[in-house]
Amino acid sequence: MDLEEQHWKISLRERIEAMLAASAIADAMAGPFEGRDTEKSRRFLKEGGWIDDFSVYPAAYQHYWNVYSRHAKAGTFTDDTRLRLLVCQAMIENSKKSASDFLTRKALAQFIFDEYQEARISYEKQVQDNSIKFLEQPVSLREKFLHLWFMWEITKTATSVFVPQKPKLLSPPAERNAVREYTSEPWFCKPVKPYTVKTDLKSQFNNSSYDRGEVLPLGLITLPPLSVFFPGDPRGCFKFVREIDFFDIGEAPIYAATAAAILSDLLGGKSWPELILEIQEFGLEFYLGAEKTHELSDLDQKIITAIMLSHRFRSRETEANKENFAPFASALYDRFAVGEEIMCTIGEMLPVALAIMDYSPQDLKWLIEFGVNYGRDNDTVASLAALFGGAAYGMKTIPQKWMEVVSRANRVDFHELAEGLSRISTDKRVEFSSDVF
Repeated sequence: MDLEEQHWKISLRERIEAMLAASAIADAMAGPFEGRDTEKSRRFLKEGGWIDDFSVYPAAYQHYWNVYSRHAKAGTFTDDTRLRLLVCQAMIENSKKSASDFLTRKALAQFIFDEYQEARISYEKQVQDNSIKFLEQPVSLREKFLHLWFMWEITKTATSVFVPQKPKLLSPPAERNAVREYTSEPWFCKPVKPYTVKTDLKSQFNNSSYDRGEVLPLGLITLPPLSVFFPGDPRGCFKFVREIDFFDIGEAPIYAATAAAILSDLLGGKSWPELILEIQEFGLEFYLGAEKTHELSDLDQKIITAIMLSHRFRSRETEANKENFAPFASALYDRFAVGEEIMCTIGEMLPVALAIMDYSPQDLKWLIEFGVNYGRDNDTVASLAALFGGAAYGMKTIPQKWMEVVSRANRVDFHELAEGLSRISTDKRVEFSSDVF
């Protein structure tokens, strides 16, 4: 059976499972190494460095990447995957209630807030006095509370939803030192007033990059699962996600909607060569059935540049491998990396992920390793590339031992999630309507 015939025999359910599993694996492998700046990333590859297995998180990362576990197991994924999977759970649970509003901002916010409140109540039952040292409380309840507290903060960022302070909300104190407080010092919970995180996020940037949406990849890493409702229909998917995007700031929604649209085409069975050739020949405007905008034109040019780089470096060698990847990654840094910053803008994340997908052989092991070893904001870049790869190639090239490590470390069943998403993809006929929003 040739590759083309194998490609068409992959079911939608398997493609969904593979995109969720592969992206989680890539995120978990990259997380402990996230944040190498451009030159460190370049030097790491040039000197023969390579990451091809899971590692434990350095102590300082335990909070910084929102991995709320005192001793996170190797294979623990970061907030990128946890928020994406929480959206998947919201899609599945809310679809049981209503056919018309289960994907609105309000519905998502309510689902996550309810989960947060449940974790808060369970935790408070064990903590009668907030002066008790936080680290002395039951580990599983503490970690679940912290995880969902963070998810709720992100949801407020996403939806700008205000929630009445009934019952009171609890939060860890804002001033905390990850290393010191996580190892020995007391950590107290305190009541907090409801507010929108968006204002606080904006204050972190001293230029207009926030308003342009350049520094908000949240939709890009969170909303791709919406593509399961539009297999083979990138135009419908783009239109839907563009409208529903919970992170509607500046150009960010264009990137999230484009990523979901490409993913929908791969879930529908279109091969990667067919898809990328169509974009190259006709441009995003035609591919997405969208009106020409400055943001779309800018993204179109970035994607074309990224794919041209991929084609150029791929044609130099007979096989993609770690030695050949170093000069390719260096060329990507030169074209897309902004200064020496450790984090990527969305203008780097999506084109680079697509370039890595294009550069890789039809093998998820290699694709994940390339994404992980890109450096910089590598957990997001790697998980994005793996989303595309999983949807295109299915489960057959994901190493089973990687699956077992990540499933065990995070107590997640990708097969069950994929079954749920596949079921609502078939049962629910989601029709785009701006009235819903």
